[in-house]
Amino acid sequence: YNFHGSGALRNWIRCSTDDPAKISTAEMTSRLQAGQIVMSTGPFMTVSLSDPALQVDAQIGDTVTLSASDATLNVEIQCANWLDINRVEVFINGEPQPELSRRRSTHPDSFGQGVVKFRQSLPLKIEADSFVIVAAIGERLQLGRVMGEKEGKRQPVVVSNPIYVESPR
Repeated sequence: YNFHGSGALRNWIRCSTDDPAKISTAEMTSRLQAGQIVMSTGPFMTVSLSDPALQVDAQIGDTVTLSASDATLNVEIQCANWLDINRVEVFINGEPQPELSRRRSTHPDSFGQGVVKFRQSLPLKIEADSFVIVAAIGERLQLGRVMGEKEGKRQPVVVSNPIYVESPR
């Protein structure tokens, strides 16, 4: 193995481009201050919230007002070929939503075998001012030897910052 000790925890920051040469320090600072971040030990996740009242989907760190209590939560999780996830949880105001919970053992059709491990649009009911967080884990899995002797024993985990939802007034 050739693990150098950095990168055990990663912060994926939402930005305007996938081209690293075009990313500015000012944009990264602004995005960090806005909470547009996903914390991960390896998996990459995007989360958005769709609603007819929104011209564009809400992203992690955004605050939006919905037209009704029904919305759609779009979650995609990607992994390198040396790690996997097998459980996805949705939290509203810090409370797990069992009806939105997905495990590879109980919802095998929700999970993929390639780079995209999970891609689902989940119906979301939000009754009042709330925040939505998504987390995923590779339960009983390890990051593996590519991460070195110590860090390789950790589980693949990814957690989004919230999307904030305000009720229509």
